[in-house]
Amino acid sequence: MANTTTITWPFITIVTDGSTDWKLSATGDASGSTTKLIDFNETGLKVFSIRVHPSAANDVVVIHEEGLDSADLFYAKFSGDTSDKVQYYGGAWLHPIIDVSDCTFSAATSAKITIQVM
Repeated sequence: MANTTTITWPFITIVTDGSTDWKLSATGDASGSTTKLIDFNETGLKVFSIRVHPSAANDVVVIHEEGLDSADLFYAKFSGDTSDKVQYYGGAWLHPIIDVSDCTFSAATSAKITIQVM
């Protein structure tokens, strides 16, 4: 199984498979658009916000900036709350990477991560 990335500008929606890291350099063609996210590997994405919709109340989602072992760009621990968590970046140029080994999903294919670009 592979991650699913859907693009409906200005939104990039990611559903992980629970075992494969998500990064711009490995995304290639995405369904819903002819745009290749790999084209943004060098420049990054001009990110307005990142929204996470968890699969369950105990999910932990970590998104790094630029490298698998780099600083956390987004961190959300859902504890008894399944409301979406949103963080705003105001148009910063970022290289978001989801290292699934840093995340905990009750059902990975039920969680959604949406990056809104500018």
